[in-house]
Amino acid sequence: MSMTSQPKHPLLKAWQHFAAMSPQTLTLLLLLILVVGVIDPLIPILAYGLQFWAAGSWMWQDRWASLTATTKKGGMYLTCLLIYVLLNQTHLWIIPEITANLQTIWHVHLPGVLSLSPLDGQALIARSLLLLPLTPAMALLYERIDPRTHHPLTRILTPADLAEPEPVVPPEPEPAAPLEPESKPEPATNTPRTPKKRKTPTRTTRRAKETKSLQITIENSPEAPEPSEPPPAPEINWNDLAE
Repeated sequence: MSMTSQPKHPLLKAWQHFAAMSPQTLTLLLLLILVVGVIDPLIPILAYGLQFWAAGSWMWQDRWASLTATTKKGGMYLTCLLIYVLLNQTHLWIIPEITANLQTIWHVHLPGVLSLSPLDGQALIARSLLLLPLTPAMALLYERIDPRTHHPLTRILTPADLAEPEPVVPPEPEPAAPLEPESKPEPATNTPRTPKKRKTPTRTTRRAKETKSLQITIENSPEAPEPSEPPPAPEINWNDLAE
């Protein structure tokens, strides 16, 4: 039998979450759902889904930012709608005529009555559709009363972290210790000395010595007299020979 825990059902998780909630938070949340649900029953349900959509994602910052921007636009829409209702109640200018034409079109294509009064039971569909842009604001109220977003741990940088690191200076090398002179071992007095071998002259040394002696004798020998030119031969008189 495996000891791994089985995943819990979403309804069971929601029940455990509401059971662990404080009484003040639970009362405030139920009161908000009751007031908004009487005017538009779709808004509390859709807002709860939007809260889970934004809080259960790792991109929760971007999703909550988009819901905040949509809430601002929904506030502008609600302001314009309330101004139109006030102008219709005061019967100012042509606003009542425009409202009458819109109600006629509503009766033809959609059921119920085009009205925002919470006391009119036939205007439930009209209120649900006209007040639907207020859903992101309801999701933000849910998150404010009962937070569901799990914020990850963030590191806060201190002034020491923002300071530039100092350059690391390498340590100076220690001076090397002077080498001690090696002490020569003293020869033992009792040990007999071995006679050194005489080097026998090799052939190359003999030839070098012979060439060196020849050069010395040639340098020291007296210079030989230069040979004198032979005397010129006597001229022959061919006339005497003919007689």
